[in-house]
Amino acid sequence: GTFLGLHRDGGFLAHDYDLDVGIHGEPIDVNRLVDTLAAHPKFVTKKVDLHIEITQDESGLLHLEKVPALVKLIHENGLNLDVFIHYTESGRCWHGSIIHRWENSPFELVRTELEGVAVNAPADADRYLTENYGDWRTPVKEFDCTTGTPNLVVSRNFLSVALFLKRLAVFSESDGKQAAK
Repeated sequence: GTFLGLHRDGGFLAHDYDLDVGIHGEPIDVNRLVDTLAAHPKFVTKKVDLHIEITQDESGLLHLEKVPALVKLIHENGLNLDVFIHYTESGRCWHGSIIHRWENSPFELVRTELEGVAVNAPADADRYLTENYGDWRTPVKEFDCTTGTPNLVVSRNFLSVALFLKRLAVFSESDGKQAAK
């Protein structure tokens, strides 16, 4: 949402309630980052989401993999900050939460300015925003990250699968458009 506002509206979205930041996880010690953010005196850590995936090795053994994916912070001034940790896997860049996984094509970063602050942003803004929002040029006032993103992939864990099956069952009876999403 922060990048959408920057690219489409030239600043923050008027109706957005948080600031989204992405950090590539491979070149850093992610656990140290989480600990550093939690210890910062100006922030309260609201939540640390581990992305959980069930994988299977060559011998058929199942494994539970957990990686830090999202740190939700609240600044002392009340600002909500979501720090998404991006990973690369099978030629895709992804970020997520305990139940979500959003996948993107790999992207390069360029320096730009947001409200007077230098920030990094995806170089191919149109591709990145299209992957995340579809028709990103048309403003949407009520956005649901569970149904409003074409790049959402159901995570390979029981909680995520159960949530999306429940949504499908409920909406199949009442709202075909939501069920299709």
